[in-house]
Amino acid sequence: MRGSPLQRAIFTFLILLGLAPLLWQMTKPAPAAVPVAAAASAGPMKLPLALAFTTAPKRISVTYADKLVWQKDAPESREECELELVWPAEGGDLLFKVEWAEDAPLSAMRARLTLPSGSELERSLWGTGGVEKVLGFP
Repeated sequence: MRGSPLQRAIFTFLILLGLAPLLWQMTKPAPAAVPVAAAASAGPMKLPLALAFTTAPKRISVTYADKLVWQKDAPESREECELELVWPAEGGDLLFKVEWAEDAPLSAMRARLTLPSGSELERSLWGTGGVEKVLGFP
């Protein structure tokens, strides 16, 4: 072995000291990204809603924030409408009330809502007779 242990320790310390800025840069915590939420528009917007039923219901209604936004008696097996409402950026909940005939078999409804961003969300509900259900569209 060559050199004294003290010289080796000092040499190793100087190398580590030279690498310290690089090591600190690689291991420091990344700054937290602050999510920027899209602001909800000030006024109402039109959101397309497409409904499809396995069995045509007697009646359907859609409620948002305790306000009736759409209803129809004796709808077809496929319906399309536009809901005019103030839609928050984080999404919202729609209350669907569907009344099928009492003797109708287990039936389903599919709701496809197109959000202001252009993306489509699809939800469904099942039931017999009358069904009242809140469907979330985040």
